[in-house]
Order: sequence, then structure tokens, then C-alpha cells
Amino acid sequence: TKIIPLMFQITDFPKWSILPEDFACVTYVNEYKSAVSVITSHNEDTFFLDKDKVFNIGAIISFRRGIKMSKQNNIIIDVLNPIKCNKEHALQVFKQCIVAVDRVNIEKSLFHVIMENNLTGHVIRFADTELRPKVGDLLKLTYCIRTNNKGKKMLIVIDLQFTDEANEKLIKD
Repeated sequence: TKIIPLMFQITDFPKWSILPEDFACVTYVNEYKSAVSVITSHNEDTFFLDKDKVFNIGAIISFRRGIKMSKQNNIIIDVLNPIKCNKEHALQVFKQCIVAVDRVNIEKSLFHVIMENNLTGHVIRFADTELRPKVGDLLKLTYCIRTNNKGKKMLIVIDLQFTDEANEKLIKD
């Protein structure tokens, strides 16, 4: 279907303001190419160019979400007008769940958690958080999931906090 515009009108709206706002976590920065790789709150992997080099790994950004089609008819998420944003403002958008700590390895600087859905386990490194939990602690995890080229899923920790909330799915009989 071909669309032929009949009339254009210039507005006073800010640039890209009619596009939906979304949030993402910066996962990789290629300083040589000025490229920033991000995972959106919908677990979509995309990138954008950052000529000013203002974004660091782990930063939370808000952006206007555009969609492009590649030559192979793949959908590409276009990151438009990216800006650093307040982490607390973006936490409501990312997935959250309650996890239980089942192992702590001080020598390797990591701990293992069990997630409520399907009781899957994940390793969280001390470098990803300032928390030092003990076995049996319950934590509120805010996260997104990155899928690599081979289909393996990696947990990206956005925020991790101690919580008193209980989850019946995590309790063994």
C-alpha cells in the first residue's frame, strides 16, 4: 500500500514527541565506532550512535521508539532522542520478580538466585550490585533479558533490593 500525503503542516511539537516513549539499559559501548548497544524494557536488543559519548554501561535511558524495516524485512527498533533518565522513574517499566538466594560464593564474588517463574536459577556477580545477601534472603529483582546469537538468555540486572515480600512459589515443601 502506497501512502500519498495530501497536506503537510509544521507544528510546534518537540522533535519525535508523537512517538511512544520507552526505556532501555545500556549493555555495551563501542567507543571507536561511537555505537551504544541497549536492551529495551521489552527485551529487544538494538543500538544507536552516540557522537557525544555521554552514555556508559549500566545507564538507564529514555528514548522515543521508532520502527524501521531492514532489507531482509526484519523489524529494527530505532532509538530516537536518547537521554539519561532517573533510574527510579524507569524501574516501573522493566520486569520485576521476587528471587531467593540459594548459594553465595565469596571466593568467586557471586551469588545464585532462584526466580519465581519456573524456578530457574541465575548467577549475579557482586560487581553488578552493592548488596551482599546471605542464603535464604529474599530480593526484589528488576531485570531485562538479552538473547545472544545462539539463543542463550542472559539476565541483565537493572536493580536489586532486599524485600520482606514473601512468594509461595519459592518455598519448598
